[in-house]
Amino acid sequence: MKFKPNPKYKPSGVEWLGDVPEHWNVKRLKHLGSSRYGLGEPPEYVDDGIPFVRATDINRGKIDLEAVKKVRAEDVPWNRKPLLNLDEILVVRSGAYTGDSAIVSPSVAVCIAGYDMVFSVKSAHPQFVA
Repeated sequence: MKFKPNPKYKPSGVEWLGDVPEHWNVKRLKHLGSSRYGLGEPPEYVDDGIPFVRATDINRGKIDLEAVKKVRAEDVPWNRKPLLNLDEILVVRSGAYTGDSAIVSPSVAVCIAGYDMVFSVKSAHPQFVA
């Protein structure tokens, strides 16, 4: 075992979760930040433009920037706030990769979100929430 078990536990109040370490606070995800959705249907892909992160670009906590497609800035509905920010969490919301997630790193913060959910953590550490 890599980590020692905590010495004291308490009921989480969540049936499927069971007991948690005594010093933990159990909160609903919606109380830790806010969520929004990416663009959904992408604009036309081009050879040079803004990187567009799709569900297939997210794999086991990482975003593969080599595989991302690009779109023209003028084709992006900017009112949807698709630009990704540092430490946001991208969550795949459908398809074969459902539930996979990745934290937005500095190299990804220049991209826009595809169909995925984007979670902005406000009152916790993004790495722990992810």
